[in-house]
Amino acid sequence: MRSGRVWLWLSARERLLFGALILLHLVPIWAFQYFPSGDGPTHLDNANIIREYNLPALTTLREYYTINTGISAFWLGHVALASLMSLVPMLVAEKIFLSGYVILLPLSIRYAIRSINVENEAVAFLSLPLIYTYTFHMGFYNFSYSLVMFFFCIGYWIKHRERFGLRHGLTLALISTLLYFFHIVSWVLAFVTVSVLALSGAMLEKPNRTKERRLRRVKEVLLSLNVLSLLFFVPTVVLACLFVQDSGWNARYDLSAWNPKMIVWHLLSYQRAEMLVYLPFTLGFAFLLTFLLTSKIVRRDFRRWDVLLVVFISFVVIYALAPRSAAGGGVIPPRLALYLFFALILWFGAQRFSMGLSRVVIGTSVVLSLTLLGINSMQYADINRYLREYVSASKFIEPNATLLPVSFSNRERVPGGHFLKVGPFMHAASYIAAERNAVLLTNYEGYSTGFPIKFRPQLNPFVHLRNLENLTSADEVLSYADRTGGRIDYVLVWGIKDNQIQNDDLARPFFKRLNTAYSRIFVSSENGLMHLYRRKT
Repeated sequence: MRSGRVWLWLSARERLLFGALILLHLVPIWAFQYFPSGDGPTHLDNANIIREYNLPALTTLREYYTINTGISAFWLGHVALASLMSLVPMLVAEKIFLSGYVILLPLSIRYAIRSINVENEAVAFLSLPLIYTYTFHMGFYNFSYSLVMFFFCIGYWIKHRERFGLRHGLTLALISTLLYFFHIVSWVLAFVTVSVLALSGAMLEKPNRTKERRLRRVKEVLLSLNVLSLLFFVPTVVLACLFVQDSGWNARYDLSAWNPKMIVWHLLSYQRAEMLVYLPFTLGFAFLLTFLLTSKIVRRDFRRWDVLLVVFISFVVIYALAPRSAAGGGVIPPRLALYLFFALILWFGAQRFSMGLSRVVIGTSVVLSLTLLGINSMQYADINRYLREYVSASKFIEPNATLLPVSFSNRERVPGGHFLKVGPFMHAASYIAAERNAVLLTNYEGYSTGFPIKFRPQLNPFVHLRNLENLTSADEVLSYADRTGGRIDYVLVWGIKDNQIQNDDLARPFFKRLNTAYSRIFVSSENGLMHLYRRKT
């Protein structure tokens, strides 16, 4: 009785700490005007297009864009953002949306762990350093929410596996469908996880007696509740097949995934200082895996949920063999690398932790997550200064216009230096496009097959402007109208000062040719890094 009271007391304090840390992880989102990310601004722009596409006054949106009616796997995030933007300002809507992810990811992991072992909730603290990783900073918002749905899907199946009825099956089908429409990669890994757990559970339901015929045993396994539950994934299996057929496989492979160092590299975003968190974090996972597995081997204490190690091995194989990009989607290895940690978190949750080991896990997770928050917050403050300068051009751009950003510094830490992997200025013009209801000609989602918005083929700048996201030829800009019948009303040049133009072999001829057809109407006052040009006629 006394030990039970001690456990309840510790559990209550642990939950209070867990909740406080989740709230603390919201601070970087709300403390700054902009959440720096690679693709995040583009998602806001396209959510705004979905919301205002049919407004009579916004003729340019309908002139350049069309709605994608294909089997898109990226609708849910855009629709959610569009709905929030109907209620609150754009940047507030993004903060609410991102806050949902920050809150729900650790809670979903805790839910999945509790479905396995209710007394090992401390393992959920390991999720905290995995909130602000590369994929989140890249602005992969749909994928980020798919992580949440993955754990709810796995946790729900485990929780109801022994009494799986029609109601549970329909709920699982709904969760699976939501997961698919957030991101197909997470859906695939959830299907693999449930399949491994279901087949292993079916094999353990009845002892394999020596006199039992093999065919009869196979029939019993296939008709078990665990395996039959996989039938509720059939609708999303069909959707996934149609999506791949619609998009085409078109896989590109990268052998660097075989390098174990890449697993840590896939977590980094802006600067190498993040290695101070993710290197010990990864080594800690390796140590914990080795320690627990060695203890089980010595004691010969293998239990039902140790099959989660098979899930981990399956994820390792998928990570090693997966292409770099396929079916219109890219950056696959960094997404899969996260799931190596997630699979181990699930297995750790199934193990017996002493009070001392639990405290080490909690303490280490707290220190590393708070360190990462500090590193990121300093970086966000620096980036926000330049994002405000970039977006200061917005008030000079008329609605219903077309805008072409040209950057001489996408990843550069202005002034001087470079960001490690994420380019926060690559799509920053999307903030302006969304605010002014303008058509952004570098809207990459309009060229991809997997997003709700598509450029009309005859005006598609990704077809008619070469090397669009690294454009340095003014002739491409000036000839676009003649080649397509479209227009470029404004050109926004970022990342170079007036006194640098004459010494830059790319910038000098670019500005000289641009001035023949465009007039400069604004230069940012903060650092002089942003120049806005308007078409003369």
